[in-house]
Amino acid sequence: MLPREHGAYGQLLFPLGTALAIAGAHPSGMLTATAAVAAFVAHEPLVLLLGGRGARARREQQRRAFVWLGISGAVAVAAGLAALGAAPPRVRWLFVGPLVPASVLLTLLLTRREKTSIGEIAAAISFASVAIPVCAVAAPSPLRGFAVAFAFASLFIVSTLAVRIVVLGSRAGGDPAAVHRTRMQLITAMIAAGIGMSLIARVETAAGIATLGLIPGLGLAGAIAFHPPPARRLRTVGWTLLSSTAFLAVAIVSVFR
Repeated sequence: MLPREHGAYGQLLFPLGTALAIAGAHPSGMLTATAAVAAFVAHEPLVLLLGGRGARARREQQRRAFVWLGISGAVAVAAGLAALGAAPPRVRWLFVGPLVPASVLLTLLLTRREKTSIGEIAAAISFASVAIPVCAVAAPSPLRGFAVAFAFASLFIVSTLAVRIVVLGSRAGGDPAAVHRTRMQLITAMIAAGIGMSLIARVETAAGIATLGLIPGLGLAGAIAFHPPPARRLRTVGWTLLSSTAFLAVAIVSVFR
């Protein structure tokens, strides 16, 4: 019943771990992390119950899936409400940050579009935006949480698109039109990342410096997208992209701590 998408573990844990390293052991931050992990665990049983793992899997594991979904869903809701109550009143509105992309992701999941580009982008933003309320409870300004979320979301989006280009270019002989379309999406995401980094730096110098940790990951994703390796090397590509995520986490923590 644990999520099968191994890359999603990194997308959840790196922003969450970075935000907790910045915020420290604040009760609201810890409860928010608990809610995020519980919601993450709820994903697999929900997919199974919706038929995403096949009719046989749903028939054989339906009861178990209901138990997992019920427990993880209850923990997510309870921990989320407790986190909201423990947060300083001035930052409670920031809990909307992760809820909006999570609602979009849930809608895409229910309509069987979670594995599309827009679905994977929504997932990337959902995971990264958990950093907003976690950082807000201890950061001197809400911008730092947004900077963390923006940096990780940008990196996850360009990395996801780069991997999709490798797959689209090799699956069933390749799909040049889809590869070109995805490259245009990646270029747009990179331009947006550059604009966002500039705007953040203009508001707060430290936050702008922290987002510079994005640059190696953006360059790596661009290299993969325009010079894609064979699909058989996807595992190596994944680990390489993961290393750029780790670098970003270290860069952010070193600036904000």
